[in-house]
Formats: sequence, structure tokens, C-alpha cells
Amino acid sequence: MKLTATLLVAVALFASSCKKEGCSDLDALNFDIEANSDDGSCTFQSQSFVGTYNVTGYAVDQTFGDTTIQAYQFIITHTGGTGISISNLGNTSLNFDATIKNSQLNIPLQIKNVVESFSGSGVISGTTINLQYNEVFDDIFYNEVAVKQ
Repeated sequence: MKLTATLLVAVALFASSCKKEGCSDLDALNFDIEANSDDGSCTFQSQSFVGTYNVTGYAVDQTFGDTTIQAYQFIITHTGGTGISISNLGNTSLNFDATIKNSQLNIPLQIKNVVESFSGSGVISGTTINLQYNEVFDDIFYNEVAVKQ
């Protein structure tokens, strides 16, 4: 009886110490709470937004009150995990780092061309991103809709 109980405890300890591979990244769509070893299988919402977008909207110069109609394209590439890069945001020919998680796009504060700082956010619905962001040096507010081609 004691031998059986000891054997059962040993088997239980051995089984619980086994590595379970899977996706161990909390931000991944396929996160596996039981995984204790990442097997590289993680998938992220940001991966599905890679591509070219047609953008329309407006830019408001908040100092002078001028409004410019925007119509251009930008390209999103996946940089890993929830990270993306947006090239040509605001029709600027610049690249911006951003993240996508839970249908939210976040553009953290970034300084471009030494003095221009950009930041903003967006809401994703299907293949459409509604963006609002600011460029502080020239005091420009952007309100745009980007639709994936």
C-alpha cells in the first residue's frame, strides 16, 4: 500500500514537471495558459493587418486653422509580436512604429526629422482603421480612415 502511494506521488510529480510546448505569449491570439515552453506557434492580430491601405481624411493646422484633404496610401508590415511598422503615415514618407492589440492601434510618441513628434491611436473594424494622431511641431491634427486593399 505504501509502495503504491509512493509510486503514485512519483508519477504525479514526474507528469507535472513535463514541459508542455505551445504559445506562451500573453498577447497572442492562441495563448496557451498551460504552455511552459514557447514553441514559436504564436499568432498575433497584428499579422492580419499587413498590406497596403488606401487612406482618406483630413489634416488640420491648429495654429492657422487650415484644413487639408488627405488621400494617399500607407503600408503596414509586421515587426514581431503586436508590433507593426507604418510607412508613409500622413503622406510623410516616414516610417512609424505602432502596436495592434484588441482591435486598437497605438502609435507611441516618436520624434522624426529632429523636431517633429507624432503620436496617436486608432480603432480597427474589419479591414478598416479609423486613425487620429498629432504632429506636435507644426500643430497638425490628422483624422483619417484607412481601408486595406
